[in-house]
Amino acid sequence: MSWLFAPQLRPFVMLAGAASLLLNLALLMPALYMLQVFDRVFSSGSLETLVMLSLLVGLALAFGYFLDTARTRALASAGRALDRRLAPLALTSVLRQAAGSTGRTDDDVLRDVGQLRSFLGGAGIIALFDAPWVPLYLVVIALMHPRLGGAATVGAVVLIALGIVTERLTRTQAERALRTSRATSRRAEALTRNAEAIIGMGMMSAAIASWQVKHRQLLSAQEDLGATSSHLGALARTSGQALQAMMLAVGAWLVLDTQASPGIMVAATILIGRALQPVEALIGGWKALIDARGAARRLEERHVESHHGRIKCQVRTLPPLSSGNSKSVLSQRMRITPPLEKWRASVPTAAPALPQDPRGGGSV
Repeated sequence: MSWLFAPQLRPFVMLAGAASLLLNLALLMPALYMLQVFDRVFSSGSLETLVMLSLLVGLALAFGYFLDTARTRALASAGRALDRRLAPLALTSVLRQAAGSTGRTDDDVLRDVGQLRSFLGGAGIIALFDAPWVPLYLVVIALMHPRLGGAATVGAVVLIALGIVTERLTRTQAERALRTSRATSRRAEALTRNAEAIIGMGMMSAAIASWQVKHRQLLSAQEDLGATSSHLGALARTSGQALQAMMLAVGAWLVLDTQASPGIMVAATILIGRALQPVEALIGGWKALIDARGAARRLEERHVESHHGRIKCQVRTLPPLSSGNSKSVLSQRMRITPPLEKWRASVPTAAPALPQDPRGGGSV
């Protein structure tokens, strides 16, 4: 995911990272609020303490709301900036290819740019920015009690290992599904372009049969990917709930053994749920991450360059047009020969002389 730190995207990404840090600090407040309510308010019976604590947690949550909004808008702005930078250059690459000798159009590069823009504006990138702050929650839990911290760390390691397994199992299937989907779309576009010839030659049934073969392959690939993703996502959610139950059981045992207070038990359970939320979201939405990474890799492999700076995927821009005959210059640069020029080129340069009209001396 190194393309996220390209010069054009770095300001947005840094802003989103800073907002994520402050947001996760603010979201510690509900758990600490529970801790204070159980250990201080219940024991003292002070209504004033409850009101003050409630005001503080309300301010923290309001602050978190603005931070979450700022982070989401920063990442969406990064997606639009990426699209504004790469989409025209990608279209230039498609037009150059279409104007070449083969005349074929491969607009996968435009789809890849759109895939990156959608990823930056989606929920998967949010979980990716929250995941690095999981150790912060584990440290706070360990400060409450070392045994609770140890149990939380073991559970987090288990979910992270599950995420690695998800990456290994779904990466090949996701890439296969994407390749099959694009091959099916290109086949349908080719049939649409040649629809008149297909219908005129009576080849409609054969054309549809050839498309159905690829479409069945697409459905099979998507079914395999969906089955694997659903199993792993359900396992991640179940593991998260089981870990929270385990944390509650360990906390209750410490309370019974007078090693911890009921507030610590409740607060640790809330914190571990919040800590593992982005990990569960990443496992459940791993396909979006794989698709975005594959799109960035394919754009990079195209070796398209931009004189505005590299965004890992390099797209070559059209040189600036001269102020003179812009249409002819553009035609030469894109190697486009108008149909009239093609017809004129096919006419012999030396035409045979026409017979003279004996009455008027002109040509017949």
